[in-house]
Amino acid sequence: MDVRSVEEWKDLYIREHSLYQGFTERLEHLVQDLLEQVGIELFHVESRTKSIERFMQRIANPSASFRDPVNEMYDLSGVRVVLYFAEDLEKIARMVEEEFTVHKDFSVPYDALQDPDAYGYRSIHYAVSLAPHRATLREWRRYGEMKAEIQIRTILQNAWSAITKKLPYDEVVQSKSLLKRKLLRMSALLEEADEGFLSVWDFVRQGPLPPDSGGAGLSQPPKGPKPSGGVGGETSHGTGASPRFTQSRSGGDGISVQTLRLYFETHAQKLREWTAAAAEIGYPVSARSEEYEGKSLENLVAILSAADIASMEDFEAFLGEMEDGGIGRQHLRTIFRSFEKEIPQWRIDTYSLFFLLVLNAKWDVLQKKDLVQLGIKGATDRIKGAE
Repeated sequence: MDVRSVEEWKDLYIREHSLYQGFTERLEHLVQDLLEQVGIELFHVESRTKSIERFMQRIANPSASFRDPVNEMYDLSGVRVVLYFAEDLEKIARMVEEEFTVHKDFSVPYDALQDPDAYGYRSIHYAVSLAPHRATLREWRRYGEMKAEIQIRTILQNAWSAITKKLPYDEVVQSKSLLKRKLLRMSALLEEADEGFLSVWDFVRQGPLPPDSGGAGLSQPPKGPKPSGGVGGETSHGTGASPRFTQSRSGGDGISVQTLRLYFETHAQKLREWTAAAAEIGYPVSARSEEYEGKSLENLVAILSAADIASMEDFEAFLGEMEDGGIGRQHLRTIFRSFEKEIPQWRIDTYSLFFLLVLNAKWDVLQKKDLVQLGIKGATDRIKGAE
């Protein structure tokens, strides 16, 4: 280590800590923006700045060989991207390599995951700093020399990492350890599970699921009217039956501002339930001007059309799917976790709420469309207050 004492390094990091916190926050927002452009559905993105205590533990470790720990540690700022499916790992990895300066000697890139002799179910780690074209920008200039770590994992890789950190390291790394042999088998099972989930997802993406023939396979939901219920399967306490729209995919009027407005007027209880669910998650849903809400209805019509929800019957079926098992709530939580720091400034009325729900739930369909030409990108920016 440098001639400075451990306490002197501590004092230096204390003085720099707020700068690293700012860097971490900006870096997380940048990664989220880049991921949004790639168009991949994420589980969540998280970040952290190494605490003073953890920094001290690292440099006080007898095996530490830092000469300048503040500049040599690549994980003082860190961002973690957690994905649903392993097929997306390479795409995100290539994005990081294109958008940042990667320090390969301190990284575990995507290609390293293919090493058959590697131990455990490893995830991707990149030691990065800002690319030259970004580091020279005025808003990034103060962070130009700073380094960070970007981790890219599936949900199962994240579970593996979290659990194995609790285990005794010395016993794990012993070449003939019983614990290591057990963990090797478990890591193989997790890798199989990731591949299995991807196979199921590929099957689902091919189109409607075939009817169950009596076995234990996946079955298509029964057709016909769904029972009226609250968001996430909760029972509705409204009185009386609401009129239903019965247009089919093969006929009837398409969705319009007028039909949507009538639907929400005649399903006021459902509207209140979704609004309450969003508010509980943390969305700032509020009444807007008549002009703003009218435009929100137009944007909802546009995204429903782009998502191939072509009739009011289709729209009711979609909402029924979102209510079953709390699927809709989960989609809203996913969006909220990804943009938690920005959402308080968003301009969300009730119709915008349904727009976000469709955007996340039908992303596999929407990502194949020209969202700029269809006005979906502009509508999203409007909700975020970017226009």
